[in-house]
Amino acid sequence: MEITDIATDIALEQFFTRMATMPRHGDLVAGFLGELWQLKKSSKNVRLFGENTRLAYSGEIYSEMFKQAKLIQNPQDLSDEHISELACVMPDIMLFNGNLYVEKRSKIVGCPNLIVEIWSDSNTIVERKLKTLLYSTSPTTEHWYLEQNSNIVKRKIGGNKLASQNLTEVLRTESGVLLDLRGLAV
Repeated sequence: MEITDIATDIALEQFFTRMATMPRHGDLVAGFLGELWQLKKSSKNVRLFGENTRLAYSGEIYSEMFKQAKLIQNPQDLSDEHISELACVMPDIMLFNGNLYVEKRSKIVGCPNLIVEIWSDSNTIVERKLKTLLYSTSPTTEHWYLEQNSNIVKRKIGGNKLASQNLTEVLRTESGVLLDLRGLAV
């Protein structure tokens, strides 16, 4: 994928951090962000967040246990004090396209429309399981998982499994957003 719009190049730079993973991880994150950036440019209601953004949740995740942790459905009801006490995870990509969210104290509180996780060897089995369970607590959140050395995109919406897709084809969210990442297929 080539990004020819200089403003887009500059704006996308804010989303990237150096990862202690293979270069393909960064390529995939950049590809997803570039495709989703086009949606953001066409709508004022779209908010896009990259891998250095923290997504808050209520409940607890500790050790290898998952205790009533969930994404927050009504973020506007929380006080600043409550938000500051919330724990966070850092998905690779989050897209809000109509779902409510609050951005306070360098945290995003709400249920993204789409979360993308690109797994690498540094993601433990426990981390993968806990993040998948956490993202499944929102019935309106579509969440995708991709091994950085694979073309298979595993998808869920809420706790329901959706058909997998392949990077060799144009990807499609349940809401109809098209993402052409065929140039990144291995």
